[in-house]
Amino acid sequence: MLLPPIKTIQVPSLKKHLLLACSVLTCLGANSSSPALSMPSIFGDHMVLQQDQILRFWGKGDPDSTITVRFREKSSTTIVDADGRWNAKMGPFSAGGPDELSVSSTSSDTLSFEDVLVGEVWLASGQSNMAMTMADHYPSEEINKAAYSGLRIFQMFTSMQAQPADDVAGKWIVCSPEEVAKISAVGYFFGRDLHLALKIPVGMIINSWGATPAHAWTPKEILRGHPMFNSLITQYESVNPPPPLEPTAPGVLYNAMIHPVAGFGMRGFVWFQGESDALAGNSKSYQTLLPLMIASWRSAWGREDIPFLIVQLANFMKFTKDQLGPDGIADASISAKLPPGDSTWAELREAQAMTARLPGNGMIVTTDIGDPEEIHFGNKMEVGRRLVQLALSQVYGQEIVYHGPKHEGVTQENGSLRVHFSTSGGKLQLTAGNELRGFAIAGKNKKFRWATAEIQEKDVILSHPDITEPVAVRYNWANNPTGNLANDSGLPAEPFRSDDWPGITK
Repeated sequence: MLLPPIKTIQVPSLKKHLLLACSVLTCLGANSSSPALSMPSIFGDHMVLQQDQILRFWGKGDPDSTITVRFREKSSTTIVDADGRWNAKMGPFSAGGPDELSVSSTSSDTLSFEDVLVGEVWLASGQSNMAMTMADHYPSEEINKAAYSGLRIFQMFTSMQAQPADDVAGKWIVCSPEEVAKISAVGYFFGRDLHLALKIPVGMIINSWGATPAHAWTPKEILRGHPMFNSLITQYESVNPPPPLEPTAPGVLYNAMIHPVAGFGMRGFVWFQGESDALAGNSKSYQTLLPLMIASWRSAWGREDIPFLIVQLANFMKFTKDQLGPDGIADASISAKLPPGDSTWAELREAQAMTARLPGNGMIVTTDIGDPEEIHFGNKMEVGRRLVQLALSQVYGQEIVYHGPKHEGVTQENGSLRVHFSTSGGKLQLTAGNELRGFAIAGKNKKFRWATAEIQEKDVILSHPDITEPVAVRYNWANNPTGNLANDSGLPAEPFRSDDWPGITK
């Protein structure tokens, strides 16, 4: 779903100051002078500030004027520099509220922000599966239950900029049935479940744009400095005259929707994107691009330890003959155009899994809840639930099962392969059916066949009558995989391959 750029914006209440009006005009490229004292729109009534961190506050003002930020019993004073910019730091604060935040200047009026909470703040970003709203997926009965005064959401308007922007249009809302219908379903369920689990306020910053690639969310200069992406930059910069901005151009969404909020105190990121890159055949380069993007975001916040949670691509696209496996059709009919193991979707999932293994990152698997007919699958509630399980375990240190079986190695024995799994959820089990499916094995000729699979405690034994010396195994390596291996908690096994043979994306 490609959302059009906004052309007009309804400006929130101006009863306190002209801050938001100015920020909206700035985002739209209007030529107007800033008020004497202003702050970006990420600072507003109903916002949530991150607990237990030194927080950064910033804005614009008259050069050499003195700015004082006050919240609860603390205050911080700073001087506006010659360029009219100021920064202040203050905190940490404990969870709770509501309270009022005030920012005063020796040369202008005071800005006051009401109904401010302190709790946990997360930024949720990506493309259309992150953008799809509650109204897109859920009936009014579910929406009408969304009354949580301790859950606040900063809904960002879509925007793109050729250069890093100071502000972006958006506002904080209190979660209510009237507001939540227009909110990202994944963002809402993640925020709701985290709020209920931690029993403290939660703030969600949501910025997403359908059909956008990861390079649009990455600073252009980071891409320019990497040899793999030089040609991408050249492709856009060599056109004369320059074409109009489009949301797929390198860096334009980072400039407009990440840079303006960089530095706002928060706990971590949630990322649901990759469909565009898989469809474009960029799965191999995504192994490099996604870590670059994550590093650039952490650098923008000045923190290398910010958690980054990834939603691995769900199953999608219609079934092909090769996917039916041993309990479906005979081996003789395994002659589909897409043999086991060749899949751009699977290679993109591999890139996500590789990135998830880097320090500070994590990932949930969704290959069991997608829709082969619809890329925007409906079960976003389960996506939010699994993300919260991951966060509670990896970020908040709770003892909770957050992932399904993960393969830990493969050994050869008597014409078969034994796959070793680790699982935090107990024994291996099937999610459906009577036969374990989704495993393919190959010999040295690299020709995969669907394997007969048998669970033995925490191992899976694989064989095929035509492969006497198997050397490689792949699990759920397809656009729309049908594997049914899980743990006691019902969490699906992570797709994997044991070989490093060349894929179909470059």
